Amino acid sequence: MAKKKKRSLNTKRNMSQVNIINANQKSKKNKKTNKNNKKKFKLFILIFIFAVLILSNKDFLQKILPSWSNKTLQVVQKYPINQEEKVRFYDDLLIKWNGKSVIALNKDGTSKWEKEVTFENPLVFLGTDTIYICEGNTGDLYFVDLDGKSLKRIQMENYIKKIVEKDGLIFITLESEDEEKLTIMNKKGVVQNNILLKDERLLNFSANKNRTNIVLSTLGIEEGDLNSKLIFYKEKGEYVSELDFNEEIITSIEFVDENSIVVFTDSRFYFIEEGNTLWKRDMEHIKDMYVNTKDKDIYFLTSDTLEVISYKNKVEESISLNREYNKVEGFNKGVLLVGDNEIIGINNGRENLKYETQEKIEDVIIEDSDIILFTANRINIMAEKKINR
Repeated sequence: MAKKKKRSLNTKRNMSQVNIINANQKSKKNKKTNKNNKKKFKLFILIFIFAVLILSNKDFLQKILPSWSNKTLQVVQKYPINQEEKVRFYDDLLIKWNGKSVIALNKDGTSKWEKEVTFENPLVFLGTDTIYICEGNTGDLYFVDLDGKSLKRIQMENYIKKIVEKDGLIFITLESEDEEKLTIMNKKGVVQNNILLKDERLLNFSANKNRTNIVLSTLGIEEGDLNSKLIFYKEKGEYVSELDFNEEIITSIEFVDENSIVVFTDSRFYFIEEGNTLWKRDMEHIKDMYVNTKDKDIYFLTSDTLEVISYKNKVEESISLNREYNKVEGFNKGVLLVGDNEIIGINNGRENLKYETQEKIEDVIIEDSDIILFTANRINIMAEKKINR
């Protein structure tokens, strides 16, 4: 009986051990199952977040899709030039100034007319529909039409330093011994206003679309340092306000709407509205910029990125580039990026055009639907061409 009882105790002990082992195994299995479930849950969350990003952000989706260029460029006309010549294209003409003569060429390259300029100090500016020819020393200014005929002559009071047609106005910088004066005319040659600059040098100028606001950039010395300044005027030359850029030199200014301008200095980019700085950013890595005034976006080109920023300084899109480009130009609701030997087109965040050449590309400008490509000794008029795949 004692042995039986002892066997019974051993049996109970063994059963308890089995139960403990089973419980431990079950506990380990549950922990492993829970661990796997947690991993699956985390993976589900990651997939869910990724899906939300794709569905809610069209630009993100475009960035992960491969490029597919279905267009290229083809040369439709060639013109020989040298790098010193100034050139402008019109509807059916190419007009160039080579330092001695103004020459008009037809689209087929034949000469239409030529006007020799024998002035001692000639200044020539090719405007939108008028050619301005000056004798800088005497202040004589001639208006010439696109057929080479003289329209009028205006005698300025002082030595003409520079003449530019911009934003529908004619800006003429006059210089005397100790000061500069800016004379602003309309396209008919009627003086709108005169602005006298003392102890400062004129850098640049711009007017808004309606020509109701004018801004000048100047350069002067303050406390031994070079400093730039923006000076705001109304249409008839009434002074409004000014904005100082201490220890910076303004390199370009441009109106982007009626009251807003973008400013490049040697170190920063500024967005200015009604005379006040809304935002700015360092220029260290910015190579070029294009402003889409219709969509109110600014395209910044760096060595490896094309970034699109709204007028309110919100990043709309950022596109990584696999090579370096020098210039960005607006074209057909998108942009062109210009490199040393390559041009690509980007539309809706994707590459849709690609052109490669063995010649070094010196510059590219856009005239309506034509792309004008400059090399060292030639101008190529380019047009889009579809690629058959």
